[in-house]
This record gives sequence, structure tokens and C-alpha cells, in this order.
Amino acid sequence: MANNLGKIIIITRYNLGITMRKLTELREKAIWDEKDIYVAGLDKGIKQKTIEIAKKMKEENIDINIISRVTNISITEIEKL
Repeated sequence: MANNLGKIIIITRYNLGITMRKLTELREKAIWDEKDIYVAGLDKGIKQKTIEIAKKMKEENIDINIISRVTNISITEIEKL
């Protein structure tokens, strides 16, 4: 009986170790997913702000070539603004 109990304890510890590793991996993945979402949102916000700046520059009659160089937006996109 004691021998079986020892085996049960070893198996339980082994299974607990696997479960903890899986939980750790899932948490790590969740953290990376959150980071990716944050970075994507940040990039979108930067792009929107850059477009706003390009619009204002265009309204101020700044040369489209200069706007393109400064904002890294294509001339075609600037002409559409």
C-alpha cells in the first residue's frame, strides 16, 4: 500500500509540474499577445497622427515633395488627402 502511495505522489507531482509549465507557457503567450496588440495600436496612432500632419502641411501649401520626405507618405497618398 505504501509503495502505491509513493507512486501516486510521484505521478501527482509530475502531473502538477506539467500543468504548471503549461500555465506558465499560456501566461507568457498572453503577455506577448498583449504586447503585440499594444504595439499595433501604437503604430496605428502614429500613422494617423502623421497623416494629420501631412494634411496640415498640405493646407499650408507646403510642397508635396517636402511633405513626402518629412512624413514618409507617398506623393500619391498625399495628393488624396
